[in-house]
Amino acid sequence: MEFKTATDLRSSLITSYNDLLDVDLTDGTTEKDVFVEAPIEGQLLDIWSALEYLFKLQGPFIYTDNLLTEDLDIICRNYDVTTIPATYSTGELTFYTYNIPTEDVVIDSTNGGKTSDGSRTYTVSGYYTIPIADISSYYNSTTSRYEITVNITADMAGPDGSTGAQTITQVTNRITGIDGCINSNAITGGDSEGSLTDRLNQVRSKFKGRNLSTLAGLKLYVQNYSPTATVVGSSDPLMLRSEGLGGTLDIYVKDQTLEGEIDTVTITSTGLNGYIDDCVYTSTGIILEYQPVHSITLVIKNGVTVDKDYYDLTQDTGTLAKSTRSSDMVELNADGIANLGYFSANDVIEIRYNYNELLHTIEDDLNSSINLYDNRDYLAREQSEITISIHAFVKVNTGVDINDVISSASSSIGSYLDNFSVETSSRVELIEILDIIKNTSGVDNINALTATLTASDSRTATASGDIPMYNNEYPKVGTVDLEEWTY
Repeated sequence: MEFKTATDLRSSLITSYNDLLDVDLTDGTTEKDVFVEAPIEGQLLDIWSALEYLFKLQGPFIYTDNLLTEDLDIICRNYDVTTIPATYSTGELTFYTYNIPTEDVVIDSTNGGKTSDGSRTYTVSGYYTIPIADISSYYNSTTSRYEITVNITADMAGPDGSTGAQTITQVTNRITGIDGCINSNAITGGDSEGSLTDRLNQVRSKFKGRNLSTLAGLKLYVQNYSPTATVVGSSDPLMLRSEGLGGTLDIYVKDQTLEGEIDTVTITSTGLNGYIDDCVYTSTGIILEYQPVHSITLVIKNGVTVDKDYYDLTQDTGTLAKSTRSSDMVELNADGIANLGYFSANDVIEIRYNYNELLHTIEDDLNSSINLYDNRDYLAREQSEITISIHAFVKVNTGVDINDVISSASSSIGSYLDNFSVETSSRVELIEILDIIKNTSGVDNINALTATLTASDSRTATASGDIPMYNNEYPKVGTVDLEEWTY
């Protein structure tokens, strides 16, 4: 469409009149004012502007800057795309006490911590217990205190919920038997509420995949639960099951919602002897009902609390690992067998643990009567967290505390890694991390030659010191070890 200004309209009218009539249409004449200027100002310019706006309204991705916000909002709502909510920062918090508790310490979602200035608060995710019967297992000889590390979520959505290492130092609600708390690593991951541009991008995605019949549409739907998600079909290298047959769809998501659960299992001789199909236990281990499992907080055998050093969380490493169909289990180790013996008939075992409830929510929604597709087999999986620790020598400015630099740098690096996209880059680059440290307040210089990145699974870094990443993974900041550099 040709867009016309008032000058363009004026020129067109004068040309047409000159072809049809013998009138004087020069500036200042009554004829020009009546036949040219009045129609332009009275109707033609408004009509033409409205036509131009309607034209641009059909191309909202091209003419975004020329359209009213309320009209763009209507376009988004027409495609069921509403405001993308902010997400919450997450991390780990260690509760501790210097004195031996006199009773079991229970820590759950009624508890949490806050920063030293009280500006940010955090709530515990899941259910955790320090049993007095097993108190020695929670003693940390390095810090000379009893400790338990739990998952936490920021109470405020968005990036303001992030904070550096060693900054959460107060318990929000008093916990009997707990003296204090501290976060060893940064708390990161909160994203701001999605902008209008973000919503338009979702509308654009809907044009590529309008519904759950396509991978693009399915991914867009899952992103309502977890903004970072990958959906793979039978032809994708990440499809670990089905032997390449169609109908299977695996959904890898980054976000987690931890929920506490209690399983009570009665051991029987028929189960131990293999007479029960799909029996969940053996003489040494019990597969837990809700998967995947993140932590085991308490095991009770015949009413007696089991020392946590006597058992392990054995996580599935097969084709269903980190999914709702994992076979994560509590398993007696050598010390447990030596001190407790094996699980025997008539034993009653109670296990309290935390699992990722979000995966079940996603699967249940996709399998609901509203969304169900025949012959589809959905499997929700966790993306694998790859913790990246950083070591570098830095020169700080005079009077600057290196611990303040570490706290600030860990928060900034955490935010950078939380926004890292494997879809646009296949590796976390050392040079990018060093640039963040160099620009941290109080840092004068950095010794790049000795700086290293180390992944939690010890994968080999590239020649440039970068950490390779894959589509079913996401990076998370680990220990930021900055040492003072003197030269």
